[in-house]
Amino acid sequence: MSAPVISVVIPVYNAAHFVGETIDSVLAQSQSGVELIVVDDGSEDHLAEVMLRYPQVTFLRQDNRGVSSARNLGARHARGTWLAFVDSDDVWHRHKLRDQLRLAELHPDVPLGTSLSQAQSKDALDFEPSMDHGTPPCLLYPGFREVFLSPYLGLSRVFLRRDDFLAVGGFDESLRYAEDIDFYLRFLVGRGGYWQLGYEAVYARPVEGSLSSDSVSGYEQILFVYRRFLSQHPSFAQVNRLTVKEAFAFLYLRYAGSLLRARRSRVQVVTMACRAFCSKPSLAASVLALRAVLPRGWVETLRSVLLEKRYSRTRL
Repeated sequence: MSAPVISVVIPVYNAAHFVGETIDSVLAQSQSGVELIVVDDGSEDHLAEVMLRYPQVTFLRQDNRGVSSARNLGARHARGTWLAFVDSDDVWHRHKLRDQLRLAELHPDVPLGTSLSQAQSKDALDFEPSMDHGTPPCLLYPGFREVFLSPYLGLSRVFLRRDDFLAVGGFDESLRYAEDIDFYLRFLVGRGGYWQLGYEAVYARPVEGSLSSDSVSGYEQILFVYRRFLSQHPSFAQVNRLTVKEAFAFLYLRYAGSLLRARRSRVQVVTMACRAFCSKPSLAASVLALRAVLPRGWVETLRSVLLEKRYSRTRL
């Protein structure tokens, strides 16, 4: 049997009600030579019964060790030159792998590929992407600065060489959140940026209770990942001080917002909002701090007054 061109890994934990659609979208890919590996991370539902419908799929099982461990296990068993991941509740456009392989071949010096995604409907994937003389639409982000500022590339969208993935040790299995951000920072530092397939090739299904929905813990883990990265790459922090400040301003602001929504300590909210403002002054950070210390009615009144003044100025 010839080796596959692309290996796809789906980590699954108690997602038997969704994973069938995910598997079907991989098996329906227009690209040939695709190997699919499903890794059961200790599920307690009827996943094994679902997998009986797919004898052509490699099915691996392990005790519950976390999604990073499941992805790493799948990658170690993969035989393809190229590697892609898809979460067990997401769905792919039928040409995703075909077009990503084409872009990877066109940009051999760019180490990582991704794509656009949407969270509205899987039915929105039913379209034929436009081509430019047979070439899929593509956006290039060649520098690491763009990655550091926004490493939120999504794991169901990623496309890279299997050997490159394994060479950096795969995902950090000690992280419950932000393992993807940690990987992108480690993988791309010193290598450059990434290319992006220029159409929405992934339906990222919104699922209540998923890891990403716990924003307080998520932002705490992201901040840990960033700080660890900078401690391991002090020269980057020294040369790119403004970039680092901009990245942390964004993270502190989002963290403060998540603390406020979760009704955490007002002191925590104000502290994070002030850190965001000190990193990069912004009206958003000031408003967030005020929301934490003023009664809600006052903040809404102040906001209305400011909006009215802005409207009045535009009429003059």
